[in-house]
Amino acid sequence: MHADIDRCLNEGYRANMRMRFTCTVYRSVKRSSECLESEQFDVILFFAGPNLTTKVLNEIVIDRGPSPWVSNLELYSDDKLLTIVQADGLILSTPTGSTAYSLSAGGSLVHPSIPAILLSPICPHTLSFRPMLLPDSAVLRVCVPRNSRATAYISFDGRNRVELRKGDYVEIQASRFPFPTVAKEEGEWIDNVCRTFQWNQRERQKPFGTIKESKHYNDDSDSEEEEVEEYDIDDSGLGSSTGGLYGVTPSRSESVGSLSGWGTPERKDSVSGLAGQLNQLRIGK
Repeated sequence: MHADIDRCLNEGYRANMRMRFTCTVYRSVKRSSECLESEQFDVILFFAGPNLTTKVLNEIVIDRGPSPWVSNLELYSDDKLLTIVQADGLILSTPTGSTAYSLSAGGSLVHPSIPAILLSPICPHTLSFRPMLLPDSAVLRVCVPRNSRATAYISFDGRNRVELRKGDYVEIQASRFPFPTVAKEEGEWIDNVCRTFQWNQRERQKPFGTIKESKHYNDDSDSEEEEVEEYDIDDSGLGSSTGGLYGVTPSRSESVGSLSGWGTPERKDSVSGLAGQLNQLRIGK
């Protein structure tokens, strides 16, 4: 670690500016002595004074909490209704947070250098509600309708869980102050993803020439080969339909005939006797 610090100070380093969110929660109902309460959440994870100030670096999660019903949320983008979210919840993630909770919910991997907001629903009620990338210039607003069955809960980087009651909304936009990080080398993010998630790692497909060569080698290596016994189809025992359909061999025909009783003298005698009795009954009539 000390060697890396000395190398950065002597040779310089590459800095990546990680996108962060600025979130503001607005209350629509008068609580205590305030008519409209605005709680500012800007993203870094530190405590300043008696009030909690949280700066979000990874994701914002809005979920249904203990409610048995799905979340009913109105999602606006630049004051235009984008969609009505009916799901267990909604994840709004930065590119840095795309490898965390959003990835578990089916979201895509997003490179940190891409300025985008990743929208990922949690168990949506419709299969067509898929993750989406929005530009970082968009100002998003998530509202809990007044006619909603239940409230919602919002958390910032998995912390500072706040209840959103009916009529409350949260406003999310990209922060003006990104979070700087030091990269050891170019392509470090791809290497970390491949190493941590074993991203798309499998045995490589072999060309046809390699398969033929290995098969030829296996054939030559087997000194003793099992002889495949061939049989001609015999339909005399069970009839042409059975023998032709199932390909019964002579040995199979004999075994089946012995099990079912067909082809044995006792079976032939019983059938002849039954036919004679039927003829006598017909003559008697």
